[in-house]
Amino acid sequence: MELTAAISGLEAIKATSRQRVHLVSDSQYVIQGLTQWIENWIANQWRRGRKAGAVFARPQGALV
Repeated sequence: MELTAAISGLEAIKATSRQRVHLVSDSQYVIQGLTQWIENWIANQWRRGRKAGAVFARPQGALV
């Protein structure tokens, strides 16, 4: 749910806009996801682990 809120806020900004965005969140999941875990999510193709199913396909991918 936290990621959905972040995505909705970012989607409200025009896609063609080249303005800098400062995302503020009190959700540790969103903060750590975008600052610490994102590289592993991408490397694992949005899976929790290399053998796990694609659990993260939509939310995190939309934030990149």
